Amino acid sequence: MVRPRRELTEEEKAACGKNEFIDPNGYIRIRDPKAKGGNVMKHRRVMEEKLGRPLLPNEKVKRRDNNKLNNEPDNLYVVLNGQPDPHAHERRLLTERAKLQKRIDEIDQELKLMTGELVADKPWD
Repeated sequence: MVRPRRELTEEEKAACGKNEFIDPNGYIRIRDPKAKGGNVMKHRRVMEEKLGRPLLPNEKVKRRDNNKLNNEPDNLYVVLNGQPDPHAHERRLLTERAKLQKRIDEIDQELKLMTGELVADKPWD
């Protein structure tokens, strides 16, 4: 499914180099006129360079930290289609930790508003 275009975050803008762009699904792509469709996914290109060979059709590239913008070679690993993902549990924990931290920050903001430590936007100003 193709998502509609949106404004890029500062993190996304910083992650893109020359001849790179963020696709609608949040992945960094590299413009390459020789490639099918005129571009390649950066994490696949980085892994091919790390392995010193093209990826096989049944190989998927995954990230340890589940961050689509982090294409550092040490963060990437290859999984064969149908093979259990050895880092799936770790990635789920990282995702849950991020969700919990976001909720903790929201509750902290609410408490500060309730105790008067933080002044909310005043509609009368």
